[in-house]
Amino acid sequence: MTAKLMGAMGKDNITGLTGLIVRYTEHLHGCAHITIQPLGLDDKGKPKRAHSFDEQRVEITEIPDAREPTFELGIELGNRVRDRITGFEGVVIIRSDNLWTSEEYGIEPTELDKDGQPKQPLIFDGPRLQFLEDQPVPVSKDVTNPTPGSSFNRFDPAIWD
Repeated sequence: MTAKLMGAMGKDNITGLTGLIVRYTEHLHGCAHITIQPLGLDDKGKPKRAHSFDEQRVEITEIPDAREPTFELGIELGNRVRDRITGFEGVVIIRSDNLWTSEEYGIEPTELDKDGQPKQPLIFDGPRLQFLEDQPVPVSKDVTNPTPGSSFNRFDPAIWD
């Protein structure tokens, strides 16, 4: 699904920054970001810095005919997972697809810390994660209806056909 954005050209409608879309990050409760990597080098000969924008700010300017194949792990937002290396467990609250690397996931523990506060989520590469269960997480509002009039709407079927 979001892999179709990887390698497309995009433009931020506020700043005008253009470049290659290298990352798409979505959060459990509806927020999503697109990372644009500008093409070329800066005046010091280093790659220009990539920037992330709310998906509503990004216009897809060109979709290439062919892209490198990607793979999906089948882990979805709201799944309970465990890191195979550390044993860290929690609920997937962030998923980030990347152009050249594996998917990354933000995992939030379900237990509170010793002071009764939520523990910080940690980010893991997808292949490190072991699926534990598909348990729906309550969401406070409908996140399938983004703001009307947005430049990019991840739920627009025309993008994916």
